[in-house]
Amino acid sequence: MKSDILFSPASPESDSLSADDTQPMQTPRFDHIGQFLVEEKIGEGGMGVVYRAHDPSLQRTVAIKRVHPRLKDHHDIRDKFLAEARAIAAVNHPNIGQIHAIHDEDDLPYLVMEFLPGPSFEEELNERGKLPIEEVLKVAISATRALEEARNQGIIHRDIKPSNLIVDALGNIKLVDFGLAGSIEEDATEGNEVVGTPQYCSPEQVQGHGTDERSDIYSLGATLYHLLTGEPPYTRDSRMDLLIAHVNAPVPDIVEALPTVDAEFAELIQSMLHKAPEQRPQNHSGVLTRLQAITQRIDPEQAPPRSTRLLASAVVVLILAVIGGSVLPGNLLTPYRQQLAKVDASFGDLLAEKGSVDQLTFEFNNVETERFFRPVSVSKNSGARNQIRPNIREGQLRWANAPEVVRFPYMSRLDRWELTGLRTLGNPDLELQVAADPDQPGNRWRIGLSIGRSADPTIEVLQHGSPVPIEIEQLVRNGFLREGIDHQLTLERLEPSDPDRDRFRLQVQSQNSEDPLLRMTFQIPSNAIPSGAPGMRLEGDLTGWNTKVDRVVIEGELNRKRILRDWRLAGTP
Repeated sequence: MKSDILFSPASPESDSLSADDTQPMQTPRFDHIGQFLVEEKIGEGGMGVVYRAHDPSLQRTVAIKRVHPRLKDHHDIRDKFLAEARAIAAVNHPNIGQIHAIHDEDDLPYLVMEFLPGPSFEEELNERGKLPIEEVLKVAISATRALEEARNQGIIHRDIKPSNLIVDALGNIKLVDFGLAGSIEEDATEGNEVVGTPQYCSPEQVQGHGTDERSDIYSLGATLYHLLTGEPPYTRDSRMDLLIAHVNAPVPDIVEALPTVDAEFAELIQSMLHKAPEQRPQNHSGVLTRLQAITQRIDPEQAPPRSTRLLASAVVVLILAVIGGSVLPGNLLTPYRQQLAKVDASFGDLLAEKGSVDQLTFEFNNVETERFFRPVSVSKNSGARNQIRPNIREGQLRWANAPEVVRFPYMSRLDRWELTGLRTLGNPDLELQVAADPDQPGNRWRIGLSIGRSADPTIEVLQHGSPVPIEIEQLVRNGFLREGIDHQLTLERLEPSDPDRDRFRLQVQSQNSEDPLLRMTFQIPSNAIPSGAPGMRLEGDLTGWNTKVDRVVIEGELNRKRILRDWRLAGTP
């Protein structure tokens, strides 16, 4: 076994490891890195330091990863850092944290990456102990898709662990930190072998042998074991004993640790943890196929987004319609209807029927509304602006300097979305996330609006990760959103002029004007409109901002099945 190996930092509290093993070195504070204004340091490891920063040109929060100052004169590490960064930057996948730019003009090169507010699944474990199988399957599928795409680009990650799986603002699960990544052809016997985190690294990493995608499969198996049981596969008193356990100790029986675990899922995880790479699943594609089959059986509503699946669903719906009308007894459908009725009952006074349309009205002086939003929570991290998470005060929804999404219930179809009394102090950018679903990360619909400056709205619709063409029929601007003034925003579906395209109108009105500040009519191909949970977020304005909303009305068709599934995962409405 090699003695000159580098480790990714582990938590000092886990496995009784000493604090000296993982104590980060002190790094100098920066006001700026390039054009980016540094807000705070959010992470540090043996090879790099990560900062949260503000991008003044695009008015957005980003993450910056910079080579560690102590490695300034190690040109080989600098070159490796840049080479791997360029390789990852070429991978565009909804389950991989994206690199926006690479800067190598300074002594310490750095990457500009998308900022992921989290939580990470390490934080989820710390808070919840362990996760339900439906949620772990979702993590497993997202991670495997990310690893498969990286593998297709010739990259293996080599540091899969819960802290490197992070939830983004849309609820998507993303794999991050390819800082220990290497190419498939890389010879691990040359120089120091860089090993992953001791709780999750594969036997071949520990022994300094060559690694391929099967090494990532082992680390993912160890991560899934931890998420399900609340403990990593091996726990020892020292790093060296922990490494030796990965090589020599028997594979732990997950059924003993969690007797209620699904047998097929348990068998898959056990196979991923085989000591010998040739006895594990041989590629990510095979793992993904098995995960999707298990998910279909355990949680059929979380179906893989494939066209064949859509066709099969249509056939099944047709058959059920015929059976329900002529053969199937109505009382067999009663339990299903009762489950869906729970959604209506739980929404209580918020939900009304408007013909064949569901109408949700969020009046923030309604006590029932409060359970949809978290209580007041203020963050006072050094170097950061104070953050107030969404909360209800004096009949208004309020929050400040918090880039998280204010999310509303899942909709199968959105016909009208109205925000009344939207007012900001400061000039952040407003993002209306018209449709987003973590199960379909490549499908989304977003509208961007600027506050305090004159700019056209931006519309982005993605289908399976590819942009969908938007046709703008009309755009009239008589002004723009200003701070300190109440505004009403309305997005509504219009009568179509083309059977293959849906028409919408976005209108912004201020309290001081009879004419709309903005009116835009546009069309989207009908077969490309995503469904999901509407949400809104504000971001930018480094000087700080706060906002409030008086009322929200959403009309369309609630996705009751999707809402019920989320409630089951959360354990409560």
